Amino acid sequence: MPDRINYFWLEDELLVIERHGILIDIEKKLIENGIREELRLAKRPLEHRIIKLFNLETYLQRTIRNLYVDWDFEADKGYMVLMMKKDE
Repeated sequence: MPDRINYFWLEDELLVIERHGILIDIEKKLIENGIREELRLAKRPLEHRIIKLFNLETYLQRTIRNLYVDWDFEADKGYMVLMMKKDE
């Protein structure tokens, strides 16, 4: 569970979610040992599961078209960019 979550609507169809305090101890140690890219590749599909696990589409009342994720490991932050389908 992140320490803090911020939401930023950039447009009606574009949401940025910034999460602070997301790393667990083993991830911090991997980063310390220089295993950044491998961690990034391993975390990406797990982050995509969040859409289904937390039923984000129902919560947002929108269909998610695309999801992009990235991290600032040094700052212990994660970013998600959700692109929604336009309302018809």
